[in-house]
This record gives sequence, structure tokens and C-alpha cells, in this order.
Amino acid sequence: MVMEFDLTSPRRLEHWFCRRLPAGSDPISFSHCDFVMCHLDVAPRNIVWMDDDIPCFVDWASGGYYPRVFEWCTLEVMRGRDGEFQEKVQKMLEPLTEWEMDARRLVVKAWGNSVRYHYPPTPPDTSD
Repeated sequence: MVMEFDLTSPRRLEHWFCRRLPAGSDPISFSHCDFVMCHLDVAPRNIVWMDDDIPCFVDWASGGYYPRVFEWCTLEVMRGRDGEFQEKVQKMLEPLTEWEMDARRLVVKAWGNSVRYHYPPTPPDTSD
């Protein structure tokens, strides 16, 4: 069985996303960005407020180490589903760099295509 969505390296992650971009699109590269802990489902239903008003994030099923822009992308994709919540969270985050702004567009496009279309698994080229 070929496991295409293998996050063991930036290259494999790039392969997954680039396959889902339209032909002729700029390729996306994660090799120069830091991978950070992301929740990827920040929503009111996943926040428990402790007695001392400290938020406790629950439901880490989608969480892991990803490029920071992924958290922005999931907030963008989910925008409006919880009122203005996602937009307010984005305003609290550190602004995206220029590269991350460009990557955000590509990541959201690839994600949308993965929802709309079927992509049979293919292993990334590991020749170098």
C-alpha cells in the first residue's frame, strides 16, 4: 500500500500538495520553513476554559508539526462557521511573512482540490 500523505519530510508534504495544484501552478516548497506544533481545528468546541481563565485546547486529532501557515489555512477554510471566531483568532496570531502569504493561497487551493477530486496515491520521487 502506498502511503502518499506521509509527513516524515518536507519533500513528501510538498509532493502531496503539488499534485493537487493545477498544471502550470507555481510549486510549493516547505523545505525552508520551520515546522511548528499546530492544532488545525481551533474552534470554540475545542477550547475548554479552566477556572483561572486559561484556555485548554482539546481534540488534537488533526494536530502535529506543520508549517505555521497551515494553522492560518485551516482558519481560513473554516471562516464563518463559528461566526467571527476564526477571523478573531487570525488577528491574534503573528502576521504571515511574504512567503507564507503566497504559500497560503497554494495550500488552500490544493486542499480544495483534494476535497473535490480523487488523486490516486503516487510515491514522491526520492532519487536525490
